[in-house]
Amino acid sequence: MIVSYDQTWIDQRTSWWAKANRAKEHIHSLRRLIGEFRASSPYSLTPEPTGMPGRLAYRLRFTNPIPVVISTTVGDVLHNLRAALESLAFEVAGRSQSTPLSPGQEKASAFPICATPQDFARFFTAKKDRKGLYDSRAREAFRAVQPFANLEEVHKAGVALDRTFEDEVR
Repeated sequence: MIVSYDQTWIDQRTSWWAKANRAKEHIHSLRRLIGEFRASSPYSLTPEPTGMPGRLAYRLRFTNPIPVVISTTVGDVLHNLRAALESLAFEVAGRSQSTPLSPGQEKASAFPICATPQDFARFFTAKKDRKGLYDSRAREAFRAVQPFANLEEVHKAGVALDRTFEDEVR
């Protein structure tokens, strides 16, 4: 079987790749910042006796606060990754339509991240301009990367797990 695909999906000059690559730069920066923070010995771990003989509890105490720059860099990573998904969803919406997107459709295009199959189904009908915005291939692709997708497949295979979709997304 020969699989063909549109080269634009892997074109690093597209907006979704630009955002994903920027997130990658922030991740490298984050690794450096975390390494510096850990090297400063910012916490202590102290064993303490418990009420049970032979058992200890460990108390973690931070002596230095986590630098704000770490939190903001995490935010930058998440912001860029979400923007990459939104940009990709916009492109998928455009390719799902035979005519240019209306202003309402442009506004309604979004990348779904849903906890349950029911939430996923609602995502496509909740907004008037989102109805029919994505074709079946787009919906299948979006569904395959949802937090509930693996557990849903396990259920379809008849394996009984005592986990809910909400547990899985957490």
